[in-house]
Amino acid sequence: MMVSPAKPHHPPISVPQPQGGESVTIQHAPTFHQNQITFAEFQQYLAQGIPVVVTNVEMQGKWDPAYFIRTFGHIVVTVEDCETGKTYRSTIQDFFFDFGGARSDGRILKIKVSISCYSL
Repeated sequence: MMVSPAKPHHPPISVPQPQGGESVTIQHAPTFHQNQITFAEFQQYLAQGIPVVVTNVEMQGKWDPAYFIRTFGHIVVTVEDCETGKTYRSTIQDFFFDFGGARSDGRILKIKVSISCYSL
């Protein structure tokens, strides 16, 4: 089931495909209010490598980089360079160490998450 995204407010972005495939350009990141998208629908976007913006998310507690370092820092993950698609092994601690600031090497990185990680 596909849901209609809210009015787009992001410029077109290029999404690199796995294993060096051609990048796909999308006009905007689909944007949803938290009540407009189910977790299953959210997972469908992630499985396709499409970034999603979810607004008005109500979260309990403080989910800042320090929380992820403290709680999951030891876990080894795959980190992807958003511009080249190249992947690296890292820990959550190392990924979040530079989170929110400019990286000295200029790379833009994201954690690649498998569905099995949701059972942490």
